[in-house]
Amino acid sequence: MSNATIHHSGASPSVNGPAGAQTLLLLDEPGAGAATWNAIAGPLAEQFRVVRLGHHVTHDTTHSHLELLGQAAIDALDAAGSERAHVAGCGLGGAVALWLAIHHPERVARIAVIGASASTKDPAFWTDLAARLRAKDTKSVTENLIGGWLTPGLRDRDAALVNTLTGAIASNATNELASSYETLAKLDLQHDLERVTTPALIILGEEDPFVDLAEAEKLLAALSQAVLEVIPQAGHLVTIERPTRVVKMLLDHFGSAATLATGFRSRRVALGDHHVDKAIAAFTPFTSPFQDFLTRYCWGEVWTRSGLSRRDRSLATISALVAIGAEHEIPVHVRAGLRHGLKIEEFPELFQQLALYTGLPRAFGALNITQKTLLEDGLLPIKKTS
Repeated sequence: MSNATIHHSGASPSVNGPAGAQTLLLLDEPGAGAATWNAIAGPLAEQFRVVRLGHHVTHDTTHSHLELLGQAAIDALDAAGSERAHVAGCGLGGAVALWLAIHHPERVARIAVIGASASTKDPAFWTDLAARLRAKDTKSVTENLIGGWLTPGLRDRDAALVNTLTGAIASNATNELASSYETLAKLDLQHDLERVTTPALIILGEEDPFVDLAEAEKLLAALSQAVLEVIPQAGHLVTIERPTRVVKMLLDHFGSAATLATGFRSRRVALGDHHVDKAIAAFTPFTSPFQDFLTRYCWGEVWTRSGLSRRDRSLATISALVAIGAEHEIPVHVRAGLRHGLKIEEFPELFQQLALYTGLPRAFGALNITQKTLLEDGLLPIKKTS
């Protein structure tokens, strides 16, 4: 693999999300490009450090296009400074996720395979599509792709989305895209699936014409740890057609890996390296078992769940601390709340609200503790009102 020819388009991988969070690599549907993930990348980046490829690959004579796409994914992780990542791929991107789990298991934590399988249902369709691309017949290719990507109802009622996807296909309609469809035509990873040991989530649109239920169930049966989710009333691009459903599935799947390492990453996202390093230094044989429990269960399991954003969890946590009078914990979670997107001016509003339900003394005490914390951190000007 070290001799693979990678052509960089001049852009580095994009990286969004909290520093220290688990890395999630997103691999596009060929043709749709970045539009594959635009509807769900934001919610994913609230919980994960999301990496998206910033370059394309060109074919060479010594490596298959699938190998080159896999190496491009590895290069993106290297550029992002990530040794190990979750991987979600759509279409051929899903096949690349499987390829990575087969050939580079040390780099892959969990995978999600969306609208993809280990082999292709109709090779002739993709061969024909590639030939039309090489003949510059982009119009008919676009009609075939969008006809499968979206259900008829969505195509009819959302002309702006159709225009966006049409533009995406036009901008990606290159020889590389033709190579991608030729790769789909001869895709066959079925015999290597027994080497995949990472937990896998398989997502399929019920009305996907490119991948049918039988293929998805065949993939499910071949993987040692896998779950299949079929989304009704959705075509191939479920990330676009059913974004809310898909993002919850992905957050639950990737966030459920509640190892101690996951907990410490989540804890560092919320509290900062200095605070966590100080806490670790204070561990003793007497307190370590509880600290492991706290880190794994609280930070690794609950704080990474998909039902609430980290910002909302901070609001809920501060409110609970005020209600039970745990004033010593307020500075820690004020700082965490700021890391999670709370604004300084929101704290007085929060404490006024809490005064109605927890009592004036506790809410006013929390307001003063918060002010002291913000002053200590240099985040609040020392200024008296007249």
